[in-house]
Amino acid sequence: MTKSTARFSGKYPKGLSFIPLGGFHEIGKNMSIVEYDGEILIIDGGMSFPTVDMLGVDVVIPKFKYILENLDRVAGIVLTHGHEDHIGALPYLLKSAQLPIYGTKLSLAFLELKLHEHNLLLDSDLREVSDNETYEIGKNFEVEFIPVCHSIPDACGLAIRTPEGVIIHSGDFKFDQTPVDNRKMELGTFARYGDEGVLAFITDVTNIFNPGYSGSERRVGVAFHELFEQLSGRIFVATFASHQHRIQQVIDVAETLGRKVVATGRRMNDDLETSRDLGYLHVPKDILVNSENMNEYDDEDLLILATGTQGEPGSALSRMSDGSHPVKIKAGDSVILSASPIPGNEAHIIRITNQLTELGADVYYGPSRGLHVSGHGSREEIKILYNLVRPKFVLPFHGEIRHMREFANLMSKMEHPDDEVMLARIGDRIRITNKKIATSGSVASGVNMVDGLGVGDVDGQLLKERRKFALSGVVVITVFLNEKTKSVKRVEIEAKGVLDFKRHKDLFEKSVIVLKDSLLAVKEVDFIEYPTLKEKAEEKMSKLFWKHLRRQPYIMTNVYEI
Repeated sequence: MTKSTARFSGKYPKGLSFIPLGGFHEIGKNMSIVEYDGEILIIDGGMSFPTVDMLGVDVVIPKFKYILENLDRVAGIVLTHGHEDHIGALPYLLKSAQLPIYGTKLSLAFLELKLHEHNLLLDSDLREVSDNETYEIGKNFEVEFIPVCHSIPDACGLAIRTPEGVIIHSGDFKFDQTPVDNRKMELGTFARYGDEGVLAFITDVTNIFNPGYSGSERRVGVAFHELFEQLSGRIFVATFASHQHRIQQVIDVAETLGRKVVATGRRMNDDLETSRDLGYLHVPKDILVNSENMNEYDDEDLLILATGTQGEPGSALSRMSDGSHPVKIKAGDSVILSASPIPGNEAHIIRITNQLTELGADVYYGPSRGLHVSGHGSREEIKILYNLVRPKFVLPFHGEIRHMREFANLMSKMEHPDDEVMLARIGDRIRITNKKIATSGSVASGVNMVDGLGVGDVDGQLLKERRKFALSGVVVITVFLNEKTKSVKRVEIEAKGVLDFKRHKDLFEKSVIVLKDSLLAVKEVDFIEYPTLKEKAEEKMSKLFWKHLRRQPYIMTNVYEI
């Protein structure tokens, strides 16, 4: 049993609280806090993809303000698994905090890759855990890591023992009776805690609307084999780089059919190499080929792995679809999207599917051909796990509001008291006792948008400006004043994304004349107040563009004295 001790002082809430910072009323950026008598245990720290209106944003992460303001009270971070939506935000937190992180071997290995990218690995405190082992973390928490099946190896549920009672966190889970790695979900452990008595159960409800059971991952391998046998050209398989079960089956089928495997993209290569070195992937000797050497093989001898199932800008498949990737899509290629869309990414997926088709590829979409199964349990699996755990209080997570309300309806049908089902919102402080669960205020929460090296400096106003630029273009007016007389000497206008200068040359020339005349009419005393001059210029230009083009570009004015 490994022990970590936290020391803290000052005022803090007594008793047991649960605080979601992400992953509730949304899918993605999973992060939450269990707090007892002021001591904090963090569960996961994930990111999500930006929505289509978050122009220029790379990733979205939870706000860490509450954690950063209470660092001396944090006992540690525990990981359920190594997906981006559960570990992707941690490098941004660890830039401001050095905290012990507990996780299984592969979860920590994938986190190490991210920490290395951010130059944080040398200062990190990563503590490997084993299945079914219990660890003392701080003074108030004992955590057992319970094996579960998911779309990544080494996934776990958590049993968190506190002085108030046991909290079970399902992690992302499904029942798979024939897992690719033969690591089965420990249903007996969940049942054992159910027999003992569970105070609160935090459960994955992603697939609450799907009846029955989610399919076994091995079914995808069968579907791959049946389809690949029919294809003669190059085969491209797009999947998540961390989905080692899926990648293993692609490699197995490629070996059976005599195809070489090409891994494209840094993330795919890094995850594949890491998983192979740790023994999570079994890669036959000489089956891997560098993308630079692809031309040495016939098309029917190649299978290419790529990221980009969600149409993410910058991913290998997205770049292939727009022609910016070194590997070019051509007629005769077959592209398999082996995933289902994450809510909000549908438009991106449709875009790259159309682009790939236009380039001459045959595109096969995973769910409709048996080329994908979900890593999350469906309705019957959610019910069974609930019945094994038999909790007093239940909190659904990993779902949007529609998923959470449907779960509440299911609980009502299963005669679980309505006042013992909590549909928590991000930032809520949920106080839990043996008798009651209730919201008790909130903590600082929300989202931070990451743009390049900037974290949190992109806000709603900046996004509004970017949308304005994108939708209507920008016009820059430069007014040069005589330094002594303050009279207008020259006016220049430049437009981007508004109109074609050659086609609208007359309008530009007229605009300069009209604008200069208008500015000359401004009283000399007003030239001292540049905001007055700018307002006049922007108002005049806005009216001109609306009158002649019915367009309202974003207008900026600069004033210089010469």
